[in-house]
Amino acid sequence: MSDTVKAIVISFAAIITMLLMGISVKSEAVGILQGTYGSRSGDFDYTLVHDGMTRKYRVHLPPNYNQNISLPAVMYLHGGGGNLSDSEKNHMLYFSDKLGFILISPEGTGTVKTWNAGKWDNDEYGCCGWALSHKIDDVRFLSEVIDAVERGFNVDSKRIYVVGMSNGGMMTYRVACELSDKFAAAAAVAAHAVESGCMPSRPVPVMHVHGTDDRVCLTTAAPHMVVPALSLSLMLCLLQNK
Repeated sequence: MSDTVKAIVISFAAIITMLLMGISVKSEAVGILQGTYGSRSGDFDYTLVHDGMTRKYRVHLPPNYNQNISLPAVMYLHGGGGNLSDSEKNHMLYFSDKLGFILISPEGTGTVKTWNAGKWDNDEYGCCGWALSHKIDDVRFLSEVIDAVERGFNVDSKRIYVVGMSNGGMMTYRVACELSDKFAAAAAVAAHAVESGCMPSRPVPVMHVHGTDDRVCLTTAAPHMVVPALSLSLMLCLLQNK
């Protein structure tokens, strides 16, 4: 295992542990619709027609899954150029089985699959790729995925978390802000920015992991970068969670 992969695995291990330590959405909502999707552990692939497109997502159930007992859920958003199998490559299935949470792995759009993480400040900069240029409504898609999973499985609706890396981390920030009623907390690895105009309906706990040697999403401002510096990203998050 390379040092980079080790760093990613360690980052997600820390993130998942932190997220599952009792952080929850303050909500009066109770009761989960037990679904017909499945009652055993393993992987289940689904499609969802959204805005005329057939979108994919995968649900992994840990060995301790029981239709009569609600479990927390973690949504994992892959990086640009990845796919729904990246959650397995980054050992998220291992953490799901070990820590006992439902893992949700949706997939982006385009030949090189990306998420529409939005634009910033002057509407000139944003990320990423086909999803951004075609204005794909990934926020609503991911919201519908959460709704479908809640209908199909016994999910603790107060303990649904979102994590992502790179472009997936950017999308993590966006949905944590725009869907703050759905996600209890969020964590991003090697990602930048949230839309500066977004204000969550409630403060959302955020964990950010970033390497100082990152040459794609830099931690300092650079003239050639097409996304804001990390310092701006963290500043916005701090302001919105004050």
